Amino acid sequence: MDRKFREELKQMYQAPDPVGKDAFLQELEQKAQRSPEMSGISFLGFLGYQVPYISIWNWLLGASVFVLTLLSIRYADGKAVWAAASFVPFLALAAVSESGRSMQYGMDELELSARYCLKTVVTAKIFIMGISNLIVLLACILAVEAGNRTGIILNGITIMFPYLVTAFLNLWIVRKIHGKESIYVCLGVSAIVSGANVINGVIERFVLYDYLGTAGMLVLFLAAVLLTGRECIKFMRQSEEYVWN
Repeated sequence: MDRKFREELKQMYQAPDPVGKDAFLQELEQKAQRSPEMSGISFLGFLGYQVPYISIWNWLLGASVFVLTLLSIRYADGKAVWAAASFVPFLALAAVSESGRSMQYGMDELELSARYCLKTVVTAKIFIMGISNLIVLLACILAVEAGNRTGIILNGITIMFPYLVTAFLNLWIVRKIHGKESIYVCLGVSAIVSGANVINGVIERFVLYDYLGTAGMLVLFLAAVLLTGRECIKFMRQSEEYVWN
C-alpha cells in the first residue's frame, strides 16, 4: 500500500479523542488500591472472605454429627464409638462436595475468569472444611472417651480412619469423574464406609484391629493420612491445570 494513501486513510478514519480517559484511569487505580487482592490480602483474610460462601448445610451437618454422637453416648454407650464412626464419612463427603462444587456443576471454566483463581478458592475451601471437620472429629473423640474410657488412641483411630478413607476415595472420584455424577458415586462410597462401621458396631468388633493390632492400625492410620494429603494436593493441582487447558 502506498505510503501517501496510508496517511490519507489515517486522516479520514482518525479515532476521536477519548472522553474522560484520565478520570477513568484514576478511578480504576483507586478501585485497585481498595481491592483486597491488590492490597496484599493475607491468607487468613482471604479465608474470612470465603467462609460466607460455604453452604450452611455443611455447618449444620457438623453440628448434627456431634449431637448424634452425644445421643449415642447416652443411649448406646457401649457402641457410641461405632455410631460416631458411622456418622463421620458424611462429613468427608460434605467437605469434598463443597470443595469440588465448581467442577461438579461445570462452573470451573467460568471461575477461572474471576478475581481469585480456581486453585486459590479450592485450597481455601479445603482448608476451611478440613479445620472445621477436625474440630468436630476431636470433639466427638473426646466425648466418646469421656463416656467410655477404652483408650483415646483406639477411639481416635476408630473415628478418624473412616473419615480419612472416605475423603481419600471421594477426592479420587471427583478428580476422575466430572459433573454431577461424581457426587452420586461419592455418596455411595460414603454410605458403604458408614455401613461397614455399623456392622462393626453390631458385632462389637473392629475387624481390622483384630488382624493388625494397635501397631498395625497406627501404621494404617498414618498411611491414610499421607494418602489423603497426597490426594488433596493432586486435587488442587488439577484445578490449576484448568488454567492451561
